Amino acid sequence: MSRTQIAVVADYDPAKDTHQATEAALQHAAAALDVRLAVEWIPTEEFESAGSVLQLKFYHGVFLGPNAPYRSQAGALAAVRFARELDWPFFAT
Repeated sequence: MSRTQIAVVADYDPAKDTHQATEAALQHAAAALDVRLAVEWIPTEEFESAGSVLQLKFYHGVFLGPNAPYRSQAGALAAVRFARELDWPFFAT
């Protein structure tokens, strides 16, 4: 069984219930579909510099995580733009 890799673009905080619930929901969906899932949370600041958003090509999909405002609105929007312009699998809350 291959592994599906999802990038969660958000400023992860383990104290936030929504972040814990996001992780649990993704794992629950993967189990229901019998899919091995790797989830990586990537801070929004990571996408502030030109071209940095291209690292999202290494993931099967992008999820814009909950709990705005983000530390970098520009970084969050860069991830959305990447998915929209390259027709990359994308979802958000």
